[in-house]
Amino acid sequence: MYTLVGGVGTKRAQEHKAVLRVPGQKVGHYASFDFSGDRLALLVAYNRQLDVFVLWDASLHPRFKHGGNMQVHENTVLKAAALGRAEQTRVLSGGEREVVIACQSSTLAKALEDRVSWTGGVPEAKWAALQS
Repeated sequence: MYTLVGGVGTKRAQEHKAVLRVPGQKVGHYASFDFSGDRLALLVAYNRQLDVFVLWDASLHPRFKHGGNMQVHENTVLKAAALGRAEQTRVLSGGEREVVIACQSSTLAKALEDRVSWTGGVPEAKWAALQS
């Protein structure tokens, strides 16, 4: 799990981010999360002040540079802080769509369940709801 930081060093002031590094990864090198042995890697960041967790789809980020970052819009984080949960759809550079889930600790169990269910894709009914 990473620390979720806001506004500092992001491309846009309205973003929060997690800076990616994995054990043994050297500066300037690329790495991947470990999905071996039927593992499911979870890409999670947490902001203690807001009590907000953010969950990205790790399967859509198979390779990342040391110090690379994952972003989430500030409005998504603040909505989760206020309401307990929020979601954001991001279009990645390869054209894939990723649903990012933000939640407070009180809704974390359901958010983790959804993240696991939606990893590698989102049920069509959910996509329809997100588009409207």
